[in-house]
Amino acid sequence: KNSEKIVSSVSSGVLICCSDIVVRTDDFDFLLTDNTGICVKADFSTASNHGVMVCDDKFRMTDYLHKKDPSYLEEIARELCLDGMLVDTGITYFTDEFSTALKNLALSTEFDSLFSKKAVEICLYSDIISLLSENVSREDYLKTETKDCDHHSVKELLFDSLSAFSMNVCEVVNEKFIHFGSSKEALHNIRMLTGGSDIYTKLDSFID
Repeated sequence: KNSEKIVSSVSSGVLICCSDIVVRTDDFDFLLTDNTGICVKADFSTASNHGVMVCDDKFRMTDYLHKKDPSYLEEIARELCLDGMLVDTGITYFTDEFSTALKNLALSTEFDSLFSKKAVEICLYSDIISLLSENVSREDYLKTETKDCDHHSVKELLFDSLSAFSMNVCEVVNEKFIHFGSSKEALHNIRMLTGGSDIYTKLDSFID
């Protein structure tokens, strides 16, 4: 249901839709031709639990901030004169060209040799989507959220193969999303969806 409207706007490539997030896309009317991240505007506290897509005036992603502290996000917002943060909804479109490059890398001898030693956990957000930022540098990318030597080697291959690509940011205006992540978030969502009904006032002790 999340991607129902968006599917009709693409003719090829790969559309990723996270199963633990619900966002209304009824009014979505963009034609997706480039790599695109679908976002909604959120407050700093909410944004701190997710990925944030910072973009320029042409809606090209310039930075990807993955689960940063609210105070840090507020500082970035002041510097860039932003009134909120564009939070990654988990709906992402990859073009044929990018998808093929990623597939070819996964099938490469270099990639295979790293994974033949042991499993290496790769994060879609901090390891792949962040690479599509206009301002990404090799040095910063390799030192951010790198777990061990094998992960570092995988990130080197990812950077060399994918950093030339970029991503557009598309905001679904005047919408919020529900994230069925932690129990705390689930309780908060119940409270929000019931309009703060007195029946659920006891949930506050779990939420706060």
